Amino acid sequence: LLLLDEPLSALDAGLRERLAGDLHDILREAGTTTLVVTHDQEEAFALADRLVVMRDGRIVQQGDIADVWARPVDAQTALFLGYARVLEGAAAARVLAVVGLDGEAVALRRSALTVDSEGPAGGGPRSDLGGTVRTVRATPDAIRVVVAVPGIGEVDALASPAARTAVGEQVSLGVDASRLAVLGRS
Repeated sequence: LLLLDEPLSALDAGLRERLAGDLHDILREAGTTTLVVTHDQEEAFALADRLVVMRDGRIVQQGDIADVWARPVDAQTALFLGYARVLEGAAAARVLAVVGLDGEAVALRRSALTVDSEGPAGGGPRSDLGGTVRTVRATPDAIRVVVAVPGIGEVDALASPAARTAVGEQVSLGVDASRLAVLGRS
């Protein structure tokens, strides 16, 4: 059994990503059972086959990494895993209705909502969600915006660089069901 505590935390992003892949391959080839302690979700996903989420010294969820990521047990776990926002009640119902789902709450990844200039990404259904752009920030991977949606509050969304989204602009939002997690299903 190999124990690793934050093994890549002091490295820059490029080196961390490369070494995480190398470490995963080496450990798998060696057949070494390894317990990795990390607070970095990307590191956990790069290294792990199984994921255990602990809170206050207790296991709250464990399983195959893809299953835990897709179905967090509760809102706090979803936020810890890197979901951007959890909506409950009427706000959740409004977002979930767009994609034909229901639940008590929904956890949204930063990429679950898109500025809908010509229909949502991935050919998803059009929505009645819309609001005012509060911030626009270019990142290496995407244009990230924060949109104030009446009755919901501020939510993260992605915008196409071609759309030239501006602060103060009124926009419609598309919903990608593959980028959200329904919480509180019975």
